[in-house]
Amino acid sequence: MNAVAPGQDVLIDNISNALQVASEDARTAKRMFVFLGLPGALLAAILTSYAGGVLASALRREQAILRIRGANRRHLLRMHALRTLALAVVGSILGVALGLISAALVLSADALASASPASLLISALLGAGVGFLATGVALYAAGRRSITHQITDERAQLASRPPLWRLLGIDFLILGAAAAVAWYQRRHGGFEGVRGSVYYGRSVELRQQLVIIPIGIWLGGVLVLGRVVQQVFAHLPLPRRHRFGRPLRGLLTRSVRRRSWAAASAVIMVGLIVALGTSVASFSASYDQAKTRDARFVVGSDLRITPAPISAVDHPPHYADKLEVPGIQTATPVVYGLLNALVESELNEDAGNMAAVDPAAFGQVAPLVDSDFVGTTAASAMEALQRRPDGVYLGLELADRLDVEPGDDVQVLFARATKDQQLSEMKVIGLFERVPGFPEGVDLLVNIDRQMQLIPSTNATFFLAQTADPAEATLDQAVAGLQEGPGSTDALQIDTRATALDKDQSSLAALNIRGLLTLDSAYGLAMAATAITIFVFGLLLQRRREYVTLRAQGMLIGKIRSLLITESVGVAVVGASLGALVGAGMAYFLVTVLRPLFVLRPEVVMPGAEVVLLAGLVLAVSVIASLAATTLVRRLPPGELLRDE
Repeated sequence: MNAVAPGQDVLIDNISNALQVASEDARTAKRMFVFLGLPGALLAAILTSYAGGVLASALRREQAILRIRGANRRHLLRMHALRTLALAVVGSILGVALGLISAALVLSADALASASPASLLISALLGAGVGFLATGVALYAAGRRSITHQITDERAQLASRPPLWRLLGIDFLILGAAAAVAWYQRRHGGFEGVRGSVYYGRSVELRQQLVIIPIGIWLGGVLVLGRVVQQVFAHLPLPRRHRFGRPLRGLLTRSVRRRSWAAASAVIMVGLIVALGTSVASFSASYDQAKTRDARFVVGSDLRITPAPISAVDHPPHYADKLEVPGIQTATPVVYGLLNALVESELNEDAGNMAAVDPAAFGQVAPLVDSDFVGTTAASAMEALQRRPDGVYLGLELADRLDVEPGDDVQVLFARATKDQQLSEMKVIGLFERVPGFPEGVDLLVNIDRQMQLIPSTNATFFLAQTADPAEATLDQAVAGLQEGPGSTDALQIDTRATALDKDQSSLAALNIRGLLTLDSAYGLAMAATAITIFVFGLLLQRRREYVTLRAQGMLIGKIRSLLITESVGVAVVGASLGALVGAGMAYFLVTVLRPLFVLRPEVVMPGAEVVLLAGLVLAVSVIASLAATTLVRRLPPGELLRDE
């Protein structure tokens, strides 16, 4: 060949392309999970700041005594810096150990051991460094604010003092900036990204920097709603019929009104955690659904049964009846080939990939998309093809090359370049963009009846089959039935939606992210439990004198328990509701970033059961923490509590 055409050869190295794209995909996956973990790092810092405020309140009396005995603010700040350093270092080390253990439990120890020691060390150092900075800075800032305030400040004033972000309107700035970036990116196609292609050696490009949009919606949305909740708490209506009202309602209303920001801050914490958990659950469910939809689109249905080249059995279209084994609802034949047809119009001619299908059955088993058909729906297109066996649907690119439109007449050469080729007059009845089941692409879609009229000896290229239901067990039953039935006497290759992946598609579309997102959900639940517990024991710390006074005036411990439970559960319910709302908006933009990974546009899936479970666990933790707090109130002597104030 070089002697005939020197210097005109082209080398195509598909193996290197695949390895190069897979390597880039691996790096993209790492960056993707780092970005998904970024909200967790911010949440850890916020939770640490929240806990640091409660801790600083607990140290007020000790710091006051130290000041009386001669310590100045510089001494207190130095002590606080050393305490923060110790807590951040120990916490980061324990966090890395807990992370490795939990990863081994969820992903298996073998999967963890398969990583190189260098990559594990880098991950550990990265996690420890981020954790140290996030929690250390937040804890130090919370304690510093308490030290710089005057000791004579009332505790209720400290608990209800508006935070800096509220005074500066940072919540509105964050939410407005996220909305502006989202509007700009949508207007300029920033969410589309770049689709990967193994054939061209191009890896997928996710616009991961756009994660600032869901993070902005997360922070800004919850903070703005928290501001609204604070206003509602501060203006709760007092009982009118009596001067005080029923004891429980009167105490609860006045307590929340007096410390509206303390309750609102707990609502914000719970809202942030539930929003993050909701978005993670939705991201995982949406990713899994997109994988399944893509696999069905690539396969063409739930199963594709392809006769092997070594098969000695004929496979006419009616062979599909033998494939309807237990678990399979419908099977349909497809005749397909690369450049197996030639289409001639009045102005031009071109070869293309033609698929001959049974329109009625194909419309039932294939996941057709209405938007893929120009000016009509998928169902209407199949009905039109069923009514007109001499009709043909053309792909947009082929129709453009031939310069034809619906209603034009064309000549189609069936079984091109074979001894059975036949020419037929056909009418263009519609145009399409793509059809499921043909990863190599299809340019013509015709009725299989016309194929059989012209070439009666035609065998089906493959068969598509739909299972009786979407359960994985039914799919396994169908595969087993095919292998034990027709496959026992015939050489059949069986592809399913569970194993299919477009060979030209990014390997990121085949990741199993369930384990990693399970870790995120578990840590989110742990943070929620921590936040609720801190809030409840913060109530106990701030209101010990009130509770002891109520007991001295005859209120039973059961009423105090009801007061704590009602307030903590109310905060948890409001926070979970706001969090689920914000999490839905956050999930929309997280899923939008995934568009370049899949053939079909991923849809946002909101797993209601998982969100309800998360909210239920948060409520259960609030009840348990309240019961534990009232137990401590009962055990502590009233004299010591009053003296502590």
